Amino acid sequence: MKNLFEISPEENNRIKTLHENYKIVHGTTSLLNEQATDRTLKGIVKDLKTKELLPGANIFVTGTQNGTTTDNNGKFELTGIKPGETVTISFIGYKTNIINDTTINTKTGVDAEYFLEMGTELGEVEVNAEREKFAGCMDPAAKNFNKKNWIDCKGNKFDIKYEADGEEFDAATLTINEDDADFSCCEYYEGCLDKDSKNYYKNNEELLKAEKGGKEIKDCKGCCEKYTEGCKDPSALNYDPNAERQSQEENIAVGCKYPADQRERGELITKNFQEYYMDNLVSAVINLYTNEKGRDSRNIKKLFGNHKIDNVVPSPLRTGNGDWVGFSIPIQADTEKIKRIREKISVTKNKNKKQKLAQKIKELESSKMEISVRFGKNLRDLLTFNNYKEGPEVYIRPRGSNKRGKRVYVGPKAFNQKALTKLVSFLQALNKQRDLVPKTTSDFEE
Repeated sequence: MKNLFEISPEENNRIKTLHENYKIVHGTTSLLNEQATDRTLKGIVKDLKTKELLPGANIFVTGTQNGTTTDNNGKFELTGIKPGETVTISFIGYKTNIINDTTINTKTGVDAEYFLEMGTELGEVEVNAEREKFAGCMDPAAKNFNKKNWIDCKGNKFDIKYEADGEEFDAATLTINEDDADFSCCEYYEGCLDKDSKNYYKNNEELLKAEKGGKEIKDCKGCCEKYTEGCKDPSALNYDPNAERQSQEENIAVGCKYPADQRERGELITKNFQEYYMDNLVSAVINLYTNEKGRDSRNIKKLFGNHKIDNVVPSPLRTGNGDWVGFSIPIQADTEKIKRIREKISVTKNKNKKQKLAQKIKELESSKMEISVRFGKNLRDLLTFNNYKEGPEVYIRPRGSNKRGKRVYVGPKAFNQKALTKLVSFLQALNKQRDLVPKTTSDFEE
C-alpha cells in the first residue's frame, strides 16, 4: 500500500521554493521555522578523555545572553533555543563544543551526554567586568597579593591581561602604575629589622624565604629582642649563666671580674658547672631522633628513644693530647620503650611471654647509656665554636665506651641549641686554664 504521507519529488521542490521566497520577503528561515516552538537542550557535560563530570561549565545560545551552567553533578537544562540557533558549551582549559541546529532538533528534551576536549583555542583573553571579578590586594610585595586581582582595595578597576599558554594561564601582567592603586587592604610580613637583635628577621627561615620570593618585610615596631649581656666566662666571679652575649665579644675578659689567685678560677669553673648542670640538665627528658629532619618535624617513626639525663657526674671528652672537646653525659633507660613493653604485658595472656617481656624491662632498666656531646675534634674547633643554631654533635653509646657511638639528634631542638650548647663555655674556660695553644691535629678516637 502506498504511504499516504509520502511526498513526490515535484511537491518537495515546490515547498522548498516557497520557503526560499518567504525568507527573502520576511527574513526568516522558513514558514515552518517561524511557527515552530522553542527547543530545550539538557544533559550532562563530561571530560572527553577521563569521562569526569565538569561542574560549572557554561552552556549558552551562541551570540545571545541566554545561558546556564552545569550543577555539581555536571547537569544542565537550557530552554528557549529558537530554530536555527546553535548552542555553545565551554569550560576553562577546554576546547569549545558547538552543538549545531540539526543535533539540537534530534536531542530536544532528551537527556544526553556532551563532551569537552582538554586544550584551549584562546590566543589572548582580556579579563573585564563582565567576567569573574577579582578584587583585593594588588601589591606583589604583600603577603595576601593575588595575581588575578584587577580591582584594588577601594574598588578602583584596572586593566590586566592573562596570556594563555597551553592548558594553564600565566601570571597576570598589570598594565597600571602601582602608585595609582590603593593598597590599604594589603597585609605584609613583619619582622625585626635590627641586626643586633636575637630575633633579627634574617634568622627566621619563613621570613627569609618570603623575602627571596619578592615579599617586603616591614618593621614589626617594638618586637625586637635584645641579647642579655653579661659575663659568660665561668672562671669569673660575676659569671652569669643567663648571659647571651659578652659585652665585647672580641675580648672575653671585658666585663668580667676575676680572683687574683689562678687556682680560685679553677674552683669557680667547677662550682659554676655543677650549678648549671644541676639546674639545666639533670632530670631533663630528651628525645633522640635518627636524623635532623625527623627531630624538627617530631616524626615518631624517626624517634630512637626517650631518655632522662641521670643525676651522675659527667666525664670530659678529651683528645689524645688532653684537649677538652666535650662531655659524656649519663642518661637513664629508654622510658618510651619501657612504656610500650608494659602495655604489651597488660594485654598479653601468655604467662611465658609475660615473663620474657618483664625480663626485657629489667635489661633495659639496668642498661647504662650515655650521650657524647662534642664541640669539635680539637682545641681550635672548640675555641672557635659558633654553631649556636644547630648546637653540638651528639652520639649515643654504652657508658664508658671509647667508640664514637651512633649519631642522634636531640629534641626538643631548643634544648640542643641552648642547654647543651652553653656547655662550650665551661670547656673553653677549662682549656684556657691549662694555657694551651690551639692545635690543628688530633688523635681523637673515631
